[in-house]
Amino acid sequence: MVEVTEPHGESDTQLTCRFVTKLAEELRVPDSPVSIPASLTRYGLSQIVNHLLGLDPPRPFDFLVEGELVRSPLQQLLLSKAISAESVLTIEYVPAVVPPTSKQQCPHDDWVTAVTGTAAGYVVTGSGDGLVRTWELSDQGEASCSGAFVAHPGGVTSLSSVLTAKSEELLYSAGKDGVLRLWINKGEGFDRPVAAFKGHTDSVQCVAASPGCKQLASCGWDGVIRLWRGADAVMASASEDEGAVAGKSGKKSGGKRRRGAGGGVEQEVAAGGGTGGSWG
Repeated sequence: MVEVTEPHGESDTQLTCRFVTKLAEELRVPDSPVSIPASLTRYGLSQIVNHLLGLDPPRPFDFLVEGELVRSPLQQLLLSKAISAESVLTIEYVPAVVPPTSKQQCPHDDWVTAVTGTAAGYVVTGSGDGLVRTWELSDQGEASCSGAFVAHPGGVTSLSSVLTAKSEELLYSAGKDGVLRLWINKGEGFDRPVAAFKGHTDSVQCVAASPGCKQLASCGWDGVIRLWRGADAVMASASEDEGAVAGKSGKKSGGKRRRGAGGGVEQEVAAGGGTGGSWG
């Protein structure tokens, strides 16, 4: 039996344990009892396993006793579980989850208030300065800003990306101006406005789109949850407007067309009139 003592030789209650694991063979310690101090914590146990395995550099491990992670000295854990110190304690070890480390910082001019990912692998962020920024990730995980545009003068509060049946990338944004906006990526970023959804009387705090682009839900500081037509209906209506202007159709959606926040032309969608329902 291997015996492990405190580095300073201080007297301590000794426990007999056996280390077990479901890891690969090269990470399994010998199946023989080990005598260890009862005062050991996860860090001390990890040092013992690394020593028995001869790992260099050492690897962090987590430990379980009867399915519970060791987060206190062993003696305290035994008392809480009413386990006798005279018995052979079975301790299972697993790889520890290492906290993530920041590889790169992508500074904004104000608070970052929203972030979402797209099907094409972009990261899109919104901040209190009213800008939406699109970030491209390299194979090394480094991010570079590929575009930025003004979406909401009072600040962006929420973002939601969605992929249409035609594989078009769309982005919904919400802002403190009480407006939701729909943007489309035509290969150069989400800087082309398609529609503005108006109906909230205060800041919109959250926006979520259904996967099939059929519906859109939003909520805000006005205490109201609103359900809107999805992107497919809005874009179809926009196409009818464009066709009518070109003299190809006599249909009109009834939606107003105006210069959008990003500089393009967007359709204005008002609450009611078939947009959906509201609860508050």
